[in-house]
Amino acid sequence: MDLTGIDDVINPDTIRSPDGNLASALQAGRIVIQRTSANFAAGRSFLLETTLSGNREARVVAEARVRGYQLDFIQFREGVKGRGDAEQMHERKLG
Repeated sequence: MDLTGIDDVINPDTIRSPDGNLASALQAGRIVIQRTSANFAAGRSFLLETTLSGNREARVVAEARVRGYQLDFIQFREGVKGRGDAEQMHERKLG
């Protein structure tokens, strides 16, 4: 995947706590929220890795739309790579 033009890659599974160790799930979640908000505030491009297991992603998509972001959704499943747009993700998420 070409990440040219992406200012920040946010992956909760690789986020480190301030002491340098991998963050707990709760710490990582807080850091994801902080970094997402900071990227929106600065108008930076960013990639957010997610399992779509919560409702927050739909709110991030909605905020990104309001702010004029171009949205791309890439879905990976066991051995299958599919590509859809944020509207499809939004529909899947909000069902």
